[in-house]
Amino acid sequence: MDTNGCQAVEDIKLVIWDLDNTFWNGTLTEGDWEWNQSNSKIVIDLVSRGIMNSICSKNNFQQVKSVLEDFGMWGYFIFPQIKWMPKGMLVKSIVELSNLRPPNILFIDDDFNNIREVTFYNPAIQSATVNELPTLLSLPCMQGKSDHAHKRLNQYKILEQKQEVKVKMESNEDFLKQSQICVSIASDCENRISEISDLIKRTNQLNFTKKRITIDQLQLLLIDPNIESRYITVTDRYGDYGTTGFYAKRDGKLEHFVFSCRLLNMGVEQWVYAQLGFPPIVVTEAGEVAVQLSDGYCPYWVNEEADTDSLNPATNMKSVINCVIRGGCDLEQLSHYLYYENINVIRELCFYSFEKGEIRRDHLEIVKQTMSLPKEEKEWLYEHLPFYDKYMHDTNMFDKQIDVVVYSVISDYGLGVYEFVNDDRDKQLRVVYGSNELPITDLSKHKFLPEYASTQLTRNPQFLEWFNQKAVFLGPTSQRDFMNNLYWLREKLPSSTLLILLNGAEVAPHNVPMETRVQRHTLMNNTLKQFTNSVCNTFTVDVNQYVQSPHDLTDDISHYQRFVYQKLAEEIVSIIKGAFSIKVTLDHKQKRATSIKDKMTQEIWFEEEYR
Repeated sequence: MDTNGCQAVEDIKLVIWDLDNTFWNGTLTEGDWEWNQSNSKIVIDLVSRGIMNSICSKNNFQQVKSVLEDFGMWGYFIFPQIKWMPKGMLVKSIVELSNLRPPNILFIDDDFNNIREVTFYNPAIQSATVNELPTLLSLPCMQGKSDHAHKRLNQYKILEQKQEVKVKMESNEDFLKQSQICVSIASDCENRISEISDLIKRTNQLNFTKKRITIDQLQLLLIDPNIESRYITVTDRYGDYGTTGFYAKRDGKLEHFVFSCRLLNMGVEQWVYAQLGFPPIVVTEAGEVAVQLSDGYCPYWVNEEADTDSLNPATNMKSVINCVIRGGCDLEQLSHYLYYENINVIRELCFYSFEKGEIRRDHLEIVKQTMSLPKEEKEWLYEHLPFYDKYMHDTNMFDKQIDVVVYSVISDYGLGVYEFVNDDRDKQLRVVYGSNELPITDLSKHKFLPEYASTQLTRNPQFLEWFNQKAVFLGPTSQRDFMNNLYWLREKLPSSTLLILLNGAEVAPHNVPMETRVQRHTLMNNTLKQFTNSVCNTFTVDVNQYVQSPHDLTDDISHYQRFVYQKLAEEIVSIIKGAFSIKVTLDHKQKRATSIKDKMTQEIWFEEEYR
């Protein structure tokens, strides 16, 4: 690896990839190319180490994006520069957008001329050739720090979103004013010691004191009664940047004053400096900083974060996580293991109506209708369909105060999709119902319908005749529609909302012929995995870690033994803990009280329906 004149190899924080004959084999535009799975694994491994990836390639942007989306890799790259332009300035643009120093960036290309051009325009950038890829992950400078929740990637995706808005603004100041930047200064540094230590060790551009200390030395500093220590967290309208600053002050002088490079050009470091009264700074190690601090100046667009009910003022951490769970019987059973003092579970499960029977609302076509379907269209469905109910489109999923959405895709695998035809609508209206193997538009299949469907449908033969004339059976949700629906869901949820998806089992219960459903689950699970790998702040909980034989099921491919639901709940809680850096405590009283409340609510529901 070429350090381009650096005295020592610095830790790499960003890898910029060429594509043709580097990331993949061959040339994309010539059609003579093939996917290189080894390199995609390197990218995913780097992200899990907190090391970012970008692209600098002379190619067609939309064609490259389409290929990477197909392989579930597009979401792993930040600030891609894909243009028919010289690479030197393109890489320079990535360096500026990422707010990183060239010595912390590695450029990989198969063409030495490109490498020479990039290093000319970006002095001190590190470079490597394709031949060095097999040993890349073993290099000391490529070790990073464990980040399996991909927090750093999520934070850079916030920077990408901000850049898209910023380029449309007349000035940087106009952009900052509308960004709603909020800063909080908190004192419980012991709870953030790992993050603070990383800031001190890894940050250069906004490390004003350059004083490097070990985590043991930091621990002693934090308990020193003569030192005032505080950490800084930052949010804006685009997202939460987490712990992004730290200072330590002794005898009125700053011994540590350090901020993450993700805050560059936001004015946060100057605002904090002003709040402290512009104290002297003790510089331990010489070195340039990206911003010069000024006496007597405070950025007016930065605000101090106010206390809210959802924040614990002692720790400035989320004290209550609002979690929506939406799904069928799998989430119904799982929800009994999700009772914790600081996780507020909002259940949006399938329900039973005395008037109409079982009402399902756990399909993404239904979820889309909650936002996209006009009120009159919904009311038309409630009036004409015996399996659609006026409560099925109610949801809290898209509310800004929701921190986590847990959604089961089982019904997207199994329900049949129908489309109304021969009407005056501008857009075709889709509805979902029953098994995708037993279309209700096929009268010969009615004798095979389960009891609940037979009760809902056969007591109204006029409906069946009308439905057969008005609707056509499309079959199961296609892989393409499923992927598009997932992207729609991720786009409509606030970017800060954690999305957790439950997939389907790939084994069948004893003595129950379900080969078709097993194949369907396997196929759709692969599609779900591709989606999860391509977006941020989204996780799949794989049922198949715990359902590995027919003994782990009861009477159906989607009905699990009790221990499976408990394991699934534990994994969900583990993801939430990692994403929000919280401790969760079981609340047995709440579990009992909520169970009673659910029972009372259900009884009231049935009574109202009966009346």
